[in-house]
Amino acid sequence: MIVSIQPDSPALRADLRVGDIIIGFGGTPVSGIDDLQMLLTQ
Repeated sequence: MIVSIQPDSPALRADLRVGDIIIGFGGTPVSGIDDLQMLLTQ
């Protein structure tokens, strides 16, 4: 779950909001923060 969003960040420009739950990134499902972090750093 998104708990904060930095001003002028890609997340803010993508219209993500506090409380949103990320279930995938780039067509790949994520089950937790570790999965998301791995995808973001590839």
